[in-house]
Amino acid sequence: MKVGQVSVFIIIGIIIIAISASVFYLKNNSSQEKIESAQNSAELNNKAQSLNLAMQDCILAQGETSIRLFGMLGGKDYLEKDFLNESDLYSNYVYRHGEVDNYSIENVNRRLANILSVTLPSCMPFENTSGKTTYQGAEVSLGNLTVTANLQENKTIFKVDMPIKLILNNAEKELGEFAPVTYDVNLKKFSVFMDDFSNHLKNNPGIVDIYYLLLQNYSYDVAYTENNTYLFSIVDNESIINKKPVFYLFAAEVDK
Repeated sequence: MKVGQVSVFIIIGIIIIAISASVFYLKNNSSQEKIESAQNSAELNNKAQSLNLAMQDCILAQGETSIRLFGMLGGKDYLEKDFLNESDLYSNYVYRHGEVDNYSIENVNRRLANILSVTLPSCMPFENTSGKTTYQGAEVSLGNLTVTANLQENKTIFKVDMPIKLILNNAEKELGEFAPVTYDVNLKKFSVFMDDFSNHLKNNPGIVDIYYLLLQNYSYDVAYTENNTYLFSIVDNESIINKKPVFYLFAAEVDK
């Protein structure tokens, strides 16, 4: 065999070895990437499950807070500018100067949803890391928060939707439509009662119908303050959350 032929065989051998090494490296590298991707995906799924549970707990807790705030605000979603301050009890008016509020079921649903939209972010389990929103080390992208309330017979239901994307390395996981939370609270009855009661005050100025209050099966206290104003404290012992009844506070300034 000539020297030139030997050299060609050696070169071919080197090329074959190099190609084999490259193929082995690429296969090994691809397998490693697949393993890492699977690990990231599994870790992200665990974080997503944990986040979903944390959000459900948050919604449940703040749903209760929202119902109780709604009651303390006299069936409204904020403390109005012209409120009653009686012995450090701040109360909205349901009737004043001949004007009554609208306590339709649609309005009550909207007000409850507004309150929960404001209170919910306070318990969301996210962190701020170097200017980024994170959860357990994963980057978080948040969509718009949508809250709806639904009054039914003897029940009040909240539904929360907020698109959330978890990002860990190259893996992504989306969630956001959370399970409805339900409370054994009859705000539908309260809505009808407040509409009737405020309109009764409008149509019968200067008269507070105590008999009508007794018919509602509520426990109540009525205190007379200055300027022909009554402060009403009503307890619905049939609407219970965490073993505590729902409480309503509101004022009415009757005409002389």
